[in-house]
Amino acid sequence: MKLLKYGIVFALIICFVVSVAAKKPPRGVKPSDAYIKAVKIAMLANPPRYEEALGFLDTVITFHGPLPEAYFYKGNIFADYATKTYDLQEKLTQIKLMSQSYDSMKIGCESNDVEKKHRKDCDKYAGIVDSIGQYYWRDNYNHGVKIIERLDGELRERLNNAADSTEEEAARAAMRATADSGIAYFAIAYTVLPENLRSLEGTALIYDRMQQYDSALVYYKKVYDVTPDSLSAIQNLAYGYIQIDDWANSIVYFKKFLELVPNEANIMFNIAICYSNMGMPDSAYAYNLKAITADPEMITPYLQIGSYFLIKSQHYSDSIMTYQKEENSEMAAKYIKLRDAALDSSSIFLKTVVEKEPENAIALEQYGLVSMVLDRNEEALVAYQKLAEMEPNRKDNWVNIGDCLVRTEQFTEAIPAYEKVVEIDPGNLRVWELLVDLYKSEKMTAKAAEAEAKVTELKNL
Repeated sequence: MKLLKYGIVFALIICFVVSVAAKKPPRGVKPSDAYIKAVKIAMLANPPRYEEALGFLDTVITFHGPLPEAYFYKGNIFADYATKTYDLQEKLTQIKLMSQSYDSMKIGCESNDVEKKHRKDCDKYAGIVDSIGQYYWRDNYNHGVKIIERLDGELRERLNNAADSTEEEAARAAMRATADSGIAYFAIAYTVLPENLRSLEGTALIYDRMQQYDSALVYYKKVYDVTPDSLSAIQNLAYGYIQIDDWANSIVYFKKFLELVPNEANIMFNIAICYSNMGMPDSAYAYNLKAITADPEMITPYLQIGSYFLIKSQHYSDSIMTYQKEENSEMAAKYIKLRDAALDSSSIFLKTVVEKEPENAIALEQYGLVSMVLDRNEEALVAYQKLAEMEPNRKDNWVNIGDCLVRTEQFTEAIPAYEKVVEIDPGNLRVWELLVDLYKSEKMTAKAAEAEAKVTELKNL
């Protein structure tokens, strides 16, 4: 039994010795400190012998494990390489190697397999590494922002002012080259500080400026995937889908925004626009109403709703004509009521726009039309007179003014409006015929004769 006991103890001792021996580097390999010292000498040489230093660092890591100091010096060498190159792709390559080395350093610092004596300076190394990362992030991010400013300003202006196709292609080539530089700068920024997502947003903005909207969406999506509750990430993604006319997905993300900020009128209005573009006017109307409820001072939703009811009235008018042709007076009467109700609603919303924005040409034109259909000719006249002040050379404004005056039996006042029409469009047969009747009714014999002659001339063309 004693022999067996001693045999077991001896075996355990042998195992322990073998285990310790396995951790030792091969014979002829120097201690880690010797290699680190050689690394420092090579790095401090004038000029630095970086390749030699990297060889020593690879040796010490291979035979002595993931020593934080070794990876720290590797990262510093790649950082210096990055600083000295002007080639952005090469700079990006070196920055990636730098970041990988620093990441390995941090892993070594957190590993219990690395002896404590090799981890004693980890806090110092970490502080330096963080400072280096912040520097490279800030420097390259700012360069990327300046690229966006160049694309928006100088280069966009050059493209817009190109005199011919040759200049245009040169301007586009300059924009592409500049955009590639911006993408590289933001890629470097993201490499050194991936948790700061502004570099991804910057990349998306560059693709947006280059009208590469699918690529922009890829980067907006990366930001959103990391920060799904970020309002800017949600909004950027929603607008990104708008750029590719994907209204349905845009609505999805605008609604996510409303889940976080329920009373945001602009977002409600954007959803309304998306529904309108999808050919879903009732849904658009519902969100325009929500936008007005959230912000009664917001003008465009009033205009959109006014247009919505105007279009509905036109559809009802089509139905009225159909039933009248079929001599179905009951159904025709029903749709007449629906049409008039739609016109009344349209008038209310359009009038609000006109009152808040007296020079809104679209609102004035639609309000004038609705007022004329409702036989509110004085209101229509005011709208068309305002339009004529804004666009004096547009004949339709003067035609509508003349028609409003005739409908209110202001025949003398209608004459100058119609004369303005034929001054702008001398070949307008309908207006010349109206002028003939007006001149005669006002006893303007000579002018009536001239107008009749003009009518005859136009009919004989």
